Amino acid sequence: MLRFLALFILLSPCYLYADIFLSSPKISLNSQDQRVIELKIQNDDIEDGDIVLYEYKTDNLIDENDIAYTLIEDFENYQTFKIILSEVYQEDYFSFKIIIKDDFKKNIFIFLPSKLRNFYQEPVKKEFKQNSNLSKSIKNQIVENEEKVDSVAESPRVFKGPDITTVWSMAKNIKGTNDDISIYQVMWSIYLGNKEAFINDNINLIRQDIDIIVPAINEIESISYQLAKDSILNMNKSFAEGFSSSSKSLLVLTAPSIIVESEQDKNIDQSEKDLSLASFDETSNPKDFIKENTKEISLGIESNAANELLNQVEESEPKDNNNFEIFDLIFISLISLASGALLALIFIQLRNIKNRKNQEYDFEEAKDDDSMLSGLPQGLSIENNKDQQQLDLATTYFEMDDKENAKKILSILLKDSESDKIKSQANNLLNKINQQ
Repeated sequence: MLRFLALFILLSPCYLYADIFLSSPKISLNSQDQRVIELKIQNDDIEDGDIVLYEYKTDNLIDENDIAYTLIEDFENYQTFKIILSEVYQEDYFSFKIIIKDDFKKNIFIFLPSKLRNFYQEPVKKEFKQNSNLSKSIKNQIVENEEKVDSVAESPRVFKGPDITTVWSMAKNIKGTNDDISIYQVMWSIYLGNKEAFINDNINLIRQDIDIIVPAINEIESISYQLAKDSILNMNKSFAEGFSSSSKSLLVLTAPSIIVESEQDKNIDQSEKDLSLASFDETSNPKDFIKENTKEISLGIESNAANELLNQVEESEPKDNNNFEIFDLIFISLISLASGALLALIFIQLRNIKNRKNQEYDFEEAKDDDSMLSGLPQGLSIENNKDQQQLDLATTYFEMDDKENAKKILSILLKDSESDKIKSQANNLLNKINQQ
């Protein structure tokens, strides 16, 4: 009896603390055309109420309107937990945090098949079913090809935090030799799917402590190339302007200077106060003070002549004032007409210049500023490789056919960089630019 008790005590902790294994989510459509997310659970006995769903990376319960219902199915060696999304939820992705028995927690972000694409794909499948002339082998091949395409489109790629360098490097690695997508589309899709991994919502500042989820190829292809390129260029322009303005607005703090009054200045101020008090006391009577300081001035002019002069002055003053007011009005009106005509000409000229620019360019290019080519700010990301970022920025300018700025950055890297690898890559890129 004691042996069985000891054996039970030894085996019970192993059962209680067995690790819960959760498989990768699988996505499918049920007979009601509802999107189903299926998770396989092993090494645990799950019941209703043991699984709780929260919003992605938060402690807030998930919105019940997005989920039609959940289902747990028991098999011999594992269990499945299914999340059936409601028709109200129309997004192409779904994110949540799953907690199993308060012991297992995991944040999950997955891309879903678009409802719009499924709508347009249904008639094609019906045509294959209704066409009786097609052989069974051809039908099976079509179904297998569709399943392969769906599996490839629905399998996102994950970059671990320590493996992250820059967004440009990741996008270049993902694109590879695929001509159907561009680096701008890949960069913008990474930004849209992982906004929490970027500092200050800037695509140039990526963190290295968060895993990056890359969407499937079909999701990247659905992004507009022009929209992605314009968004990245505008973000680069705002980042450069913000850095230059912040560097100019630095405050310089200095210690306050203490002014020490000398004893001589204090004595002079005291003597002046004493003199003012003494003079006021001597003339304390106001009437005497007025009499002493009053003087009379008499002019030897006859009263008639003085009155005539006064009358002439009074008559001449209104005429001069009237003439002066009319001249002012005429002068102001002429200036107003001239300025109005000048402003109209300037407005017409600016409008013509703006129309010319709109015809020549599809987007506004960032102004060349040599101060912005000196380098990116340090300390803005978890691990900031300045030389690598400068090389990626030069590559970006080269892709945008801005060879002058690319050459400036590459010459600075060849001069100041301490990494032989960076210098070699910079030299190769500079030779490539010079050959074109």
